[in-house]
Amino acid sequence: MIRPFFTKRIVACTTFIHKNIHITSGEPKTVLKSKFIAHCAKINSREEYGQMISELKNDKKIATATHNISAYRIQIGDELIEQKDDDGENGASDQLLQMLQRFNLTNICVVVTRWYGGINLGANRFRAIRDVAYKVLQPLIKQPENSQKSKK
Repeated sequence: MIRPFFTKRIVACTTFIHKNIHITSGEPKTVLKSKFIAHCAKINSREEYGQMISELKNDKKIATATHNISAYRIQIGDELIEQKDDDGENGASDQLLQMLQRFNLTNICVVVTRWYGGINLGANRFRAIRDVAYKVLQPLIKQPENSQKSKK
């Protein structure tokens, strides 16, 4: 069962386990009354992706969301499977898949849940989607060894 994430005290990340899938939910972000929250999990098959989506949608809060935008990349042997779903938020899943590709993340699924707040955000919705997704994926992103600048 997912613990509620819209409380007065917000924890940066919440993790829960369902059928050996560890789902991490990030911190929510509100932009002009629309609420966004990202979830990610390590997955190894399309079936695990389906289990993750089902588990998220079984949560009472998430079930009321307007959109559950998702993307995943799975490496099975030599085959790389990439899939995305806008869930009615046109172009949004492209943002998520591009992020997974950019950071070369495989066997990862990221889902951004959006509750529409009644105000059209235009392209700003993509910024919010990228922001919450990046924050939940950040612990999985490998930093280059030479990324730290030496002080002179």
